[in-house]
Amino acid sequence: MHILVIIMALGILTFIVGLMDYRMKRRIQDIPTSKIKSVAMGQLVEIQGVVCRDEYDLIVAPLSKHKCIVYWWQIEEEISDRRRDNWVCRHTLYSSRYFFIDDGSGANAAIDLKHVYFNDQPSPDYYYDLTGASSGILNKLKKNGLTQYNEDNGIFRIKENYISIGKTVYALGSTYPSSKLKKGRYHGADTTFLVKKETLVKKVVERINFLSNFNAIRKKYDLNHDHRLDKSEIKNMYKDAGKQVHKEYRSKVKSLYDNNAIVLGKSRNRMSIVDKPKVQVSFSSEGAFIFKLEIGSIFRMVAGAILFSAGMIGVFKLMGNM
Repeated sequence: MHILVIIMALGILTFIVGLMDYRMKRRIQDIPTSKIKSVAMGQLVEIQGVVCRDEYDLIVAPLSKHKCIVYWWQIEEEISDRRRDNWVCRHTLYSSRYFFIDDGSGANAAIDLKHVYFNDQPSPDYYYDLTGASSGILNKLKKNGLTQYNEDNGIFRIKENYISIGKTVYALGSTYPSSKLKKGRYHGADTTFLVKKETLVKKVVERINFLSNFNAIRKKYDLNHDHRLDKSEIKNMYKDAGKQVHKEYRSKVKSLYDNNAIVLGKSRNRMSIVDKPKVQVSFSSEGAFIFKLEIGSIFRMVAGAILFSAGMIGVFKLMGNM
């Protein structure tokens, strides 16, 4: 009897998830795609564009070594039961709280990762076993107050994902003013967001190599006129190039925030319990996302109805035999 009740409950839950997908599909079809520059505040809107970030602000995901605009680690623990081993997420560490998309309207939108739901994978999963982890990884965990996730307290691993620049993005969520952009560090019970600027050494070296090709520049820093740059003169050259690159970097990052028109966050326009509250993000076109939701909703609602019916039939048969 208990098994039949569980089957019926599973059928109801599966049907509700399918209904949520169906309502999401209908809502997407009913809401026109808006231009970021002209959207209204406090409304549920859908936008489509590409992931944007200046080259100066790109970072490298530590484990997969991919250039990206944001990456995150899910720290998972292995939990064993009688049947199989399961991996349970204990904490998520984000390199930033937001990523930006541009639709060519002259403004960009920030997507709040704290309130986002990815309907498809932004990148392949990359796993790293924390048993015997390198000092660099352990130091990063220590820096963010996550030292409890070590081999003495259980079996842990890191699952890394990232978002690359230039990816097509479809997003549906409620609009908030750009003043909602939060800068700095946010640490919660199971989530950590960082806003961290990577070093610009590579850019400085590239600038030095470029400037060294010009005789006028070399003469400017050749203070003792011996037709070669000694250690102190090269140091001055690096210092000036570093200031120049840092100024450009700050200008580029500032322009990204200055051009921000909206922040997409959790929905404030839920009409029923089956409406999804988080920002819905898909790395595909609107049409492809609608097709995926339609197929998924039909499959889940049919599967839920079949499970519930099977459970009901079993209950009636059991009651008839009593």
